[in-house]
Amino acid sequence: MRNIFKTPLGRYGLEFDSNFLSLNHHLIQITGYMVKSDEPELGSFLLSIRPVQLHREDDGQADDLPPSTIKVLLDPSQSSLSVPYLSGLHTFRGTLLIGRREVAGEPFSWISLQLPVINR
Repeated sequence: MRNIFKTPLGRYGLEFDSNFLSLNHHLIQITGYMVKSDEPELGSFLLSIRPVQLHREDDGQADDLPPSTIKVLLDPSQSSLSVPYLSGLHTFRGTLLIGRREVAGEPFSWISLQLPVINR
């Protein structure tokens, strides 16, 4: 989850690195920490470069999520499933999606990882 943004920081703030942008819509493997949330979302979870706990009721949009946080999306056929939190580092393989993504009632995200169907 390193080398996502250009360094040093430019006059426009955070900008995606060109090498990272070239991975858009490609199958990738990424390792990170699941974000522990007091309100888990159905069909998705967040993955961070460091351990983070999210308190949506207390923090609202003022959270401590790193800008490189990735929204991991389950296959659409599994969108009603809740993914239980697991501590420690985890590796996921899926299709990288870069660009603003909004779903009603959820915070927007700029980086997503679309997983294939997960067999339980």
